[in-house]
Amino acid sequence: MERYAVTVDKGSNIRNDPNDWSENPRYIVDLVKRVVRVSVETVRIVVGFPPIAALAENEGGRNAKIVTANRQQGCHDVP
Repeated sequence: MERYAVTVDKGSNIRNDPNDWSENPRYIVDLVKRVVRVSVETVRIVVGFPPIAALAENEGGRNAKIVTANRQQGCHDVP
């Protein structure tokens, strides 16, 4: 959110106001809403991927060391 605050550069006194980018007063709110929506959809898609262990089995065990190392470090497969 701090990226969308009005700022003034100390050296040049140039004012950066994100609200100047559009006449629509909801521009920043709508922009943040779209970014959040993309983030939520990305998580939804990633959760749908097969677990890493299943990928290791399909690769003939080539990734088994990576899966084992991840589990030892406390990483979990996506449910």
